[in-house]
Amino acid sequence: DATAEPGVEVVTATDAAGNESAPVVVRVCIDTAPPEVVLEPLPRLLRAGEVEIRWRARDDRSGVARAMVQQKFEGTDWQTVYEGTGDFVRIRGEDGWRVWFRVVAEDGAGMRASAESHESVSFDGSPPPPVTSLEARSLPGGDIMLKWAPVDDPVSGTARYHVYRAAEEGSIGIKTGSVQSSVQEYTDDGTGLAHGGRYF
Repeated sequence: DATAEPGVEVVTATDAAGNESAPVVVRVCIDTAPPEVVLEPLPRLLRAGEVEIRWRARDDRSGVARAMVQQKFEGTDWQTVYEGTGDFVRIRGEDGWRVWFRVVAEDGAGMRASAESHESVSFDGSPPPPVTSLEARSLPGGDIMLKWAPVDDPVSGTARYHVYRAAEEGSIGIKTGSVQSSVQEYTDDGTGLAHGGRYF
């Protein structure tokens, strides 16, 4: 029907005798553009447990019908771990996992768009190995010099060392200081230490 409005379809039926039915009007929205979707930045390293994936999706013409959160490991295909109409989801991450994430948004016309993390997220749920080589010696004035061999965490690396002093063996005692992982020595200034005392 040449007189119909743009975006409106008019359908009539005619029988063999020439009788025409009343018109049926259907409004049609033509949407050829995919939705816009933005994935919020994700940390590169997380403690094992859960990561919160957040995104924004919009489509001004036909609306966003659903979003799918997908994950993949190195050498695997994308697998869907969430499908719905929300804008965030919490995803489990196990110790040692290295995972990429993406969000696929689909509009009411079936058009899809995706946004994905450019870097993987690594999950670390295990502590670094213990310090195995530690030497301590008294300095003049009561200070104690500690030196140790470096320790490397296989998943996330070692960030820092913490030094504790205890009066009883087997007790963790009190924290006396911390140093960055590039440093493998520490001087305890001996505050509060008794002359002739034993410390661990």
